[in-house]
Amino acid sequence: TTRVLRFTIFGLSNVVFLRPSFGSLYVEVSSAELQETRRRMRSRSGTILSKGNMIGDSSVQDVLLLRLRLPGVGGATDLYPAVSLFVYANHPYETEPKLVATCSVNIGYLLDKGELGSVSAKQVDNRYNLTLVDESVLERLRSLGLKVSSRIKTSNRGQRFSRALKKPALSNIAEVGDRREELHLELPLPKTVASFMYVRNSLRSFRRFVNTLKAATERIWYRFIFAVFARLFLNVPDVADRLGLPEPALLVSFPTGFSEDLENTFVGDASSNPTYLIRQQRGFVNSELETCASLSSGIFQEHLLYRGDSRVFGSDTSNLTENVVNAIVQEHIGLGQPDLVRNELRRALLEGKRPRAGVVKLGVDLVSDIEPDNLDELRRFRLRSLREFGRAVSSRIVLCRVYVLCARALQHGGAGCNPYLKVEFFGGAPSGFSTRDYPVQNSSSPEFFLMFESHVACPGGSVRIEVKNKILPRISVPFSYPWYTRENSEGHHRFSINQGEVEMNFGEVGVGWSEELGSTQIDIDSRWYSPTWHALEKAPVEVRHLWPKQSPNSKGVLEVFVDLIDEEEYGRRPWLYPPMPLDLPAKRRFMIRCVIFTVTDCTLPWIVSQDVNHLANLYVLAHLGNESSDERRTDVCRNSTDGSAEFNWRMGWWILLPDSAVKPRLKLQVYEDLGFGTRNDRVCAVGDIHIAGLFNEALESNDSVIKRKQPVSLRHPVYPEIDTRVQVALEIVPERVVDAKRCRFGYDGYLVNQDEDYILPKPFRPALFSLVNPSPFFQYTFKKLVIKIKWELVSVSLLFPFLPLFFQFVAWTPWQWYLIAGGFGLLVFLRVFLLEQRRQQAIFVQQRERSVKNEPASDASSKHP
Repeated sequence: TTRVLRFTIFGLSNVVFLRPSFGSLYVEVSSAELQETRRRMRSRSGTILSKGNMIGDSSVQDVLLLRLRLPGVGGATDLYPAVSLFVYANHPYETEPKLVATCSVNIGYLLDKGELGSVSAKQVDNRYNLTLVDESVLERLRSLGLKVSSRIKTSNRGQRFSRALKKPALSNIAEVGDRREELHLELPLPKTVASFMYVRNSLRSFRRFVNTLKAATERIWYRFIFAVFARLFLNVPDVADRLGLPEPALLVSFPTGFSEDLENTFVGDASSNPTYLIRQQRGFVNSELETCASLSSGIFQEHLLYRGDSRVFGSDTSNLTENVVNAIVQEHIGLGQPDLVRNELRRALLEGKRPRAGVVKLGVDLVSDIEPDNLDELRRFRLRSLREFGRAVSSRIVLCRVYVLCARALQHGGAGCNPYLKVEFFGGAPSGFSTRDYPVQNSSSPEFFLMFESHVACPGGSVRIEVKNKILPRISVPFSYPWYTRENSEGHHRFSINQGEVEMNFGEVGVGWSEELGSTQIDIDSRWYSPTWHALEKAPVEVRHLWPKQSPNSKGVLEVFVDLIDEEEYGRRPWLYPPMPLDLPAKRRFMIRCVIFTVTDCTLPWIVSQDVNHLANLYVLAHLGNESSDERRTDVCRNSTDGSAEFNWRMGWWILLPDSAVKPRLKLQVYEDLGFGTRNDRVCAVGDIHIAGLFNEALESNDSVIKRKQPVSLRHPVYPEIDTRVQVALEIVPERVVDAKRCRFGYDGYLVNQDEDYILPKPFRPALFSLVNPSPFFQYTFKKLVIKIKWELVSVSLLFPFLPLFFQFVAWTPWQWYLIAGGFGLLVFLRVFLLEQRRQQAIFVQQRERSVKNEPASDASSKHP
């Protein structure tokens, strides 16, 4: 079927030239059918706006209509044709236009990604309306935690294709066929097919409604369960642990060997990230905003421009000889200056792909209700599109404020890194800023907290942020001088030559040079002319990679956010748009207090020794962060017979927040004392507690944060059946509250000369049998027996309501309450019993698997099948 496609050309960006960039650019659009007749659709010309050495932009704004043959209903994506775009340059020093770059736009790919719009003769401005946002885009913004402005309007255009854009990416042929049916609106369908599609869509709607209702019911049920048992877990953690209740996100332990993801640490860690509070105020995305917030859903999408033939640069070039490479370079030498052509082609041959030559900003729409052969109607439609397009992208002056917060993981050469910023506003006044005179010294993760402001003309405006390293040379000059010295202890003196060094820092007197680390470019047009950008209540903090010119690898990341304000609106009411004050966050001092109460189920000593009469000497080592000076340990609980130990031991650390040197991780290790302090002890269980949430809460509230006593599970990397439980309590106290809540650590934690809330009871520990004084042994044994059978007695007592039930039933008295109580007691009893049985069975299975692996091969081969 012959259809009409509307191409809205917004402009060209970052076009790389191989000759001086003067003159104008224009775009030609062609398809396979037009190439057979050697015809092309040509756009208007736009002046080249130079952005640097052989790089420029051009505001080529035009609307072209192209007739194209498309598959019918149910056509596969591969059957859709591609449209070719050719970018030409008219240089004043050339007689003919020169081809700069090419681009291929796959219509089927646009359809799959939901980027192919749909317009009609009555609704020309679907793409050009900056206040109309599709509901799926708003849902994505909310899923990222970003606030949506209340002034934006939701898309409700009365077209089925707008609903099709809300669907996810296509995954099978059936969905592809459904998308085609929604796209070709004007094709008549038989009544049977229409009825079938109506029934199918109704069933799908009902299924979506049922799934939504089911998900909502589950969320409400889980919230109810957690609300009921949350207080039980906080106040009586032993009961909650025995019932198998889900542990709330207070203290989460990870097994040994767990590697924390760098990106997740970079996102929300208040201890090592000074921008945490700003993120809380404005929102945060862990990538470039153009990618994650779907800014491409506006007037245009960006398509890459390439230069060269894919048959040459797309092949395997590893076997090409130097002569063949020189021959290829010589064939393309007419594209521009020989040295530029040679460098670009050699790099393209090494990478095995065509060199990128810029970006074309383009929007493609399918015209649904205009006959392709009606030329008069097509002309009128193009004029209406040009009028609406001109209204949407009218020239404006935009006040652009770029806030550069900090950089992370800068890769540099040499011993030190002294980064500084160079910001360029293309099409703006002032056009550039630099902090070369005051770089951040000796830091690969600098904190800038600077704001740059410029008045930028749109369309065509962009911002380039470059991070450079200022090399400050310093040398050590050796010198020698004669001096009267004492030769020995007897008092003999003589003259000798002394030697020394003088360090000379030339950077302090302004001597130095710079090297590029990387840069990032922000296109203002893609934001100002995007409905998604206007839907945001505040511009969020975004993470942008720094790309060097001569390498495809990122050299670090930069945290920035950009505010765009209409110059006319700012001129009328400037007091409504004050710049956001940026100050380095003040570091505050906190104390972390950790109490280790008990250790249970530490069974590794008996597994290794295979001796039931083994007596274990246990202690706990706590390590905050990665510094060896931040290790704390309890005393030793000796003569443990069942893998349990009681400490009631408090330890503490002083920290500064926020500070990149502090790692929000508390490592707990249970050891068996074998070497009596010689570091030859046996590790019994290991686990990491990530306390970033506690740091965040302490920074936001600037008050004490207390996490009550609760069990934490520790594991062993070699013995998977180990499930040691350690009861831990944590508290983070600001420095101003430390003196008011005075407490002691170690053995002094049992003393009474401290705050009464911090007095710890002395631990109840095993005692060996002695003929001289056997009472401590019997006292410990009986008390331990009572504690052991306590849970069994409590569990069995849950079945007590069934006992009087029989007598109440015989006497014809109300028995329903006893039945309900007995039923609940039976359920809890069965749950506790089954959980314990499952745990014991899992430990037994893991022990048997480990014993089978450790059996010698000879014994295994000698066994009968």
